[in-house]
Amino acid sequence: MIYELKIVLKDVGLPVYRDIQLDGQTTFEELHEIIQVAFEWSASHLFGFFVARTNGKEVKRIRMTSKDDPNESFWSPSIKQSSTYYIEEENIAGWFQVVGDQINYVYDYGDDWQHEITLTKIIQPKEGDSYPRCINAKNIAPPEDSRGELLAGDINLEFADSKKLVEKVNNDLEVVFADEAIYPDIWEEVLKTAKEFHRQKPWKNFRDDEVFTIVDPVTKENLFCSVLGAGEETFGLAVYIGQAGLQSLIETATGGRDSFSIMLKQRSLLLSFEDREDLARNEYKFIKSFNTNFRGKKAWPLFISYVPGYNPWEIDAEEARLLIVAMSQTLEFLKEIKSGLELPGFFEGSSIVKVPCEQAGNIIFQNEIWDIERLIHKQTDSQVELEISELSIKRLKKNTERIKAEIEFNLQYVDLPVQEDPNERPRFPVLSIAADHTQGMVIYQDLLDTTIENKTAQQQLVNLFQTIEGIPDLLYMNEQTFHQIEPLVDELNLSVEITQELTIINELVNGLHNSIPPF
Repeated sequence: MIYELKIVLKDVGLPVYRDIQLDGQTTFEELHEIIQVAFEWSASHLFGFFVARTNGKEVKRIRMTSKDDPNESFWSPSIKQSSTYYIEEENIAGWFQVVGDQINYVYDYGDDWQHEITLTKIIQPKEGDSYPRCINAKNIAPPEDSRGELLAGDINLEFADSKKLVEKVNNDLEVVFADEAIYPDIWEEVLKTAKEFHRQKPWKNFRDDEVFTIVDPVTKENLFCSVLGAGEETFGLAVYIGQAGLQSLIETATGGRDSFSIMLKQRSLLLSFEDREDLARNEYKFIKSFNTNFRGKKAWPLFISYVPGYNPWEIDAEEARLLIVAMSQTLEFLKEIKSGLELPGFFEGSSIVKVPCEQAGNIIFQNEIWDIERLIHKQTDSQVELEISELSIKRLKKNTERIKAEIEFNLQYVDLPVQEDPNERPRFPVLSIAADHTQGMVIYQDLLDTTIENKTAQQQLVNLFQTIEGIPDLLYMNEQTFHQIEPLVDELNLSVEITQELTIINELVNGLHNSIPPF
């Protein structure tokens, strides 16, 4: 439900107020932020909420403050004796229950800016509107630290154009709360679906090692899914996306790589159910900004996105859509399992697949059995194009001689995440490195702000040849790197040995990782 609040700034000589509509699940921490934006305060002073009337009854000595408030000693003895609640945990629907309920908000206890907040309406959300939103406003608020000038009559708060003032407040609110206003329908749906997923507890009927496939009806990508929870440790759903996801799933299951290497190559989504106290502040705030409620142990959804070369991060709207598809079809599988369906052994060579098709204008899913071996080799069998220009190849052939050397060559991510903007996903830089296998020394290295793509690998190999002024008799590299540079192997008649045991490079990189301090 949407709650309409009239927020009146008291004792400033003329009417100053904002009428704000916001979701009932808005926390008082968020309401504090909304008031700061609406009245153009700078959040540079202490503040608190004091309940005057709730559920139609007057109350005293109830205050709300932040858990992180370091200034508890500031409060007067009478306030300290009040019942204290925390703004991060309380939402407005819990206190504004009937029209006329009132809570006072005090900002800057020196200047004592008193805001009287009164519930005026509870309404249904209107399609097309985003919240929070200002629907009416009158006059401007005084500047920070200006109580003395205001009393002396040196500040004019009049602002005649109410429509323009409302527009400005909404523009400011949109900037501050933009992330919460984007894709409201998809976020509400993913939370509702997650709640239903938890309610049905599919982990009671699935084993952790059972993998099934769902074809996304939009992108046609394969979603390889595994229900988590049979071991009663982590409850949820892992969704591995496409060929990169399939490869990391296989490596995770077989234990063929260390966890960091798998994470760096992984394309997957993870839904897990956690305790309330295990959620980060922003995760809890996100969930509480919607109407779907969660309670209980191991019942709060946590959504994590894994993308090759990047730090684990929050999911975006498209990933939320994929999770909805995966959760919904997993629950369809659950119904079928309860009716007697047996899943084939994924790691034994076959997978049951939910395949979408159109029927009478609707998308329905039908079960098929697919051969896994074909899917596993599909990526490595695909054709890699030559990304180096024909002119560069001719110059390299003409100007570069063969040299007697055995060279290890590799591109890999470095466990040192880079984040230029706190709102952007941290990424891992790429280390391009070559070492003389016989002499045990590094002969080429470059740190790149990119991801490991075919073009990157091919260009770095060319750069290596140009740096050492020759093409070595033998190159050692892993299978992935070989696959990416394979067109150069044919063009330059390279001699390559595929191996995971790049002795010199592995020793150097392990030493580099060990020298990086933990964050």
